[in-house]
Amino acid sequence: MYNGNKNTVSVFRFFELQSSYWGILNMPRPVFIICSQFISQDKDTNLFSVFNVIEKFNFGQIEAPKEGAVLIEWQPIRITAVWMIQPGDDATKAYDYEILLLLPPDNKPLPISTGQFNFGKRPLHRFTAQILGQLPLSDEGILYAQSRIRRTGHADWLTQDYPIIVEKDKAILKPKQGGIGKVPPPSPSASRVESPSL
Repeated sequence: MYNGNKNTVSVFRFFELQSSYWGILNMPRPVFIICSQFISQDKDTNLFSVFNVIEKFNFGQIEAPKEGAVLIEWQPIRITAVWMIQPGDDATKAYDYEILLLLPPDNKPLPISTGQFNFGKRPLHRFTAQILGQLPLSDEGILYAQSRIRRTGHADWLTQDYPIIVEKDKAILKPKQGGIGKVPPPSPSASRVESPSL
């Protein structure tokens, strides 16, 4: 579409030019990314399910007990991201991947996992990262779970992200009397990443 201005091209044409220059038309496309507490996969059909989708975090202070330790029950966080290779692209090409969290209020990056992969014989590739432990949240805002990939040796990333609302409880929580247990680490120090081709 041309509107009479020689210096103006349509948005589609601009994207087409940029894509041709950077090679994006031959890059994989994002399918989805989601955060949940639990996942399941059927071994026979390979069908994948997510349970307890995470849409919001609440965090706050806990009153120090007079004796004993505070037992904090922290639910696991699982990030699931799927990418699809474009028709005609070479499935044996190597890609870099990163999974990270962007923490509010200033999108401070918290790396979860990095590595390399290729699509192999199937068009879809799934990453599943499990985060264990307490997130270092300090303020309200939007937390983003992010999955990004790039062709190995290239500088530009393709990115998809999932937003989670973070709210801070105003009241100081009181632990149950006699609650004794271990406090989880202050960061997701333990993580597991699975990346099977679908």
